[in-house]
Amino acid sequence: IQGLTDLGLMSNLLPGYMTLPNEAEQDFDAYIKARAPQALRPNQLSYWSNYKKFHVSFMKSWWGDAATQENNFAFDYLPK
Repeated sequence: IQGLTDLGLMSNLLPGYMTLPNEAEQDFDAYIKARAPQALRPNQLSYWSNYKKFHVSFMKSWWGDAATQENNFAFDYLPK
């Protein structure tokens, strides 16, 4: 239902239509690689190619200064 993810009520999604990591994505880089699409043609644009920026911003909104590059922006705090 439209809007449930915005309220954080979907068990498989984070707010903003970002997915939770799964058991195969045990580290931040694997998670981002699986989620951010790669360009198929030169100069191709994709909204979701910014997935890493969206995720980092979201985690900083939850964890503030505790979400740093050194701890992969608190990625390990998420269930897998």
